[in-house]
Amino acid sequence: MITFSVAKLSRGKYSEWRMNKFGKPHVTPHKDWDQEKVGMRFYLTLIQHPVFKKEPKAINEAHSWLNDIAAAMLANDGNPVTWGHKNIQDRFRKFAQSHVDFLAALQKLNLICITQLGHCRQFGLPTLWALADGNYRWLHLLITDPKIRRRNQVAIAGRKKRRTVYADPTKRIVDDFRHGVKFERDGLLKQLRVDNHSLQSRARERLCSVVHPLLAFETRKFCELKLNKGKIYHEFISLPWNYRRFALFKGKPYIAFLDIKDCQPKFAGSLPCDLFPTFYAFGENLGLTLVYQHDGVSIFADRNDTELAAKLEKVKAFIQQQLAENPAPQVA
Repeated sequence: MITFSVAKLSRGKYSEWRMNKFGKPHVTPHKDWDQEKVGMRFYLTLIQHPVFKKEPKAINEAHSWLNDIAAAMLANDGNPVTWGHKNIQDRFRKFAQSHVDFLAALQKLNLICITQLGHCRQFGLPTLWALADGNYRWLHLLITDPKIRRRNQVAIAGRKKRRTVYADPTKRIVDDFRHGVKFERDGLLKQLRVDNHSLQSRARERLCSVVHPLLAFETRKFCELKLNKGKIYHEFISLPWNYRRFALFKGKPYIAFLDIKDCQPKFAGSLPCDLFPTFYAFGENLGLTLVYQHDGVSIFADRNDTELAAKLEKVKAFIQQQLAENPAPQVA
């Protein structure tokens, strides 16, 4: 499981940084090539190791790979994930040292855990804290910096042609939602700053866990939608209410989450994926947008709708009826 190590930061020269009004840090101990994405904590941790000190540009590649692992773990219920040997080789092939040396260095620095599972190896992160400051800063720049926002928009437009088209109706609905949802900028930035500057461990843990899905929504670089043990993971699932409340879809704000157990207390299992298109169509007829989750549905609606409470009760009753008529299959 992903665990978070939230320790008190020392007041050294590079222990903490604050962004000025242009979204730039006041002090940067590293070179221009990695200012955008690699945080100080991560840089200073790796640069002290001989392997990364010899080839400091490999820090950028290590940062990118660990972020990919973190995103994959979120899609795997926080558990370690398998990773292709060739993919690791290719990532570090451009450097003089072997990928084995970089792996050993990351293990030595306690930034990655590797376990052998039969003929495969599983990779996990003991903590997301080392990645947090760099990811937070990059997210902040994507939201606030006009030049970076423009570059990101151009990149998103270029990737539209390569967007995956899903045959499964539930996956297709989820993917359309991911590409269409937006976040109210001022509220989102305020919540990010509150969590970033909070001394409470819960707030710092929340920040670590939400940065990856928020980056996915800003860059439109989403994980592949897969059916795993009867569930389909998507990035919105990882966002707590603190951040969901700023979401907008087709002009409708996020209203509520309807837990499957509230609809059918005796129902055991996940929300059946094949039933969700039926739920979605029912919600559309009521002027609501339902978003799939394995343990219920998120609801987007007009807050000024005088019949909203009655509509939510209708959705609840409809889901209850469908679950009673279509018991979930047992998933191994």
